[in-house]
Amino acid sequence: MNKNNGMVFMVGAGPGDPGLITLKGWECLKQAEVVVYDFLANPNRTTSPVTLRRFDVRWMNIPGLDKPIQPLEVWYTGLYAQDEWQASPRLKVTYGLRLDVPIFGDTGFTNANADQLTFRDETGGGVQYESGKLPDANILWSPRVGFNWDLDGARNTQLRGGTGIFTGRPAYVWISNQVGNTGVLTGSERIDNTRLRPFNPDPDAYKPTSVTGAPAATYNLALTDADFKFPQVWRSNLAVDQRQQHCRAHLLLVDRPVGREGIVERVVRIG
Repeated sequence: MNKNNGMVFMVGAGPGDPGLITLKGWECLKQAEVVVYDFLANPNRTTSPVTLRRFDVRWMNIPGLDKPIQPLEVWYTGLYAQDEWQASPRLKVTYGLRLDVPIFGDTGFTNANADQLTFRDETGGGVQYESGKLPDANILWSPRVGFNWDLDGARNTQLRGGTGIFTGRPAYVWISNQVGNTGVLTGSERIDNTRLRPFNPDPDAYKPTSVTGAPAATYNLALTDADFKFPQVWRSNLAVDQRQQHCRAHLLLVDRPVGREGIVERVVRIG
């Protein structure tokens, strides 16, 4: 099919026997990117004439819940302390320490079957996880230090800079994914290259007829290490300020996050 000029073909099912389809209709089906056909032609069929690249279905696995809401409770605490030290009449040092700690509530769903699984860590050793346990209250330490040095004592030329660790906004979706993917809140089925799931207009046709809250037979699994910490970045900068008669020139020498190339900028501020 030409994606820029798509075409729609109506292919008649005839008496409902796949063996009686016309050659033209068969060619259209082979070339089609999407096939929509009438369920009423054969509502009791158990196989599809088309091989599905992937069949995927999810369902609520806990009785009485209409929507698979992933409950997440978190108490996020942050503290910051800062002080200044006048090392000399021309050199001032500013230093501080920030700590952040997310404390998660006990809202995970435990899957005893998943808890028995053994995975491989980065060294190849076996490791097991508790599916219902969210990360511990791990402290994120962020020390920082900066300075301002008046090179000539008249504030005409100043060298300033700093370095420190910074913590961004927590990505709580990483943790809520674990809440919803342990095989208890939701179950799922995924089959590749199959003809065993013919089209059915009923969205519940291939879901279990009843659920008890016990771990589903098939499911997605998301786990978080108990020692998990949200990402932090180490940033440093160094700059020179030069005061002129009618303007002040500012040269930012480097602003470098850890793991990236140095970024050099030159900015002139008039005023």
